[in-house]
Amino acid sequence: MPLEIFQVSQMRDFASEKRSNAVYFHYPYEELDDIKLRVPSGYKVESMPKPQKVDLGAVSYEITATAQGDTVEMKRHLAEKGLVFSRENYAVLRSFFGTVKTYDNAQMVLQNAPAAKNN
Repeated sequence: MPLEIFQVSQMRDFASEKRSNAVYFHYPYEELDDIKLRVPSGYKVESMPKPQKVDLGAVSYEITATAQGDTVEMKRHLAEKGLVFSRENYAVLRSFFGTVKTYDNAQMVLQNAPAAKNN
């Protein structure tokens, strides 16, 4: 089951590999998400993405997923604290948002509960 709940709108801004000018954000921002998903009846969580944390100072990201009973809770924190990033820092910024997209697109595996008993 894809956990593509989170949308990283910045990735379209970092499509190009090279940059001629500085990167300008209109304002610093933070995204804090806390989402609970209920696993369908008859299924159990087989595996979930591992917690991830990336902190580069001016930008940071953390995501965790925990399961308790038939509920999966996902917590995500994305912070962009700067306004202007030089073009020399573009590759690092592009890589950071690529990492965010990768972790945001992680998958959770569900297994039919009766099938799990036979394993």
